[in-house]
Amino acid sequence: MKAQRVLELNMGHQAVKTMESLIQTDIDKARKYAEVLYCQALLVATAA
Repeated sequence: MKAQRVLELNMGHQAVKTMESLIQTDIDKARKYAEVLYCQALLVATAA
């Protein structure tokens, strides 16, 4: 059985704070920002 991946966010990190701010002001930009962060996390996870 393969372990399920979990994406943990540090709510105090500036990237998460920026995304939270964008959700309030520009939802489309927030979606793009979230996708970039997710893709970066996938790259790091597969490189390990």
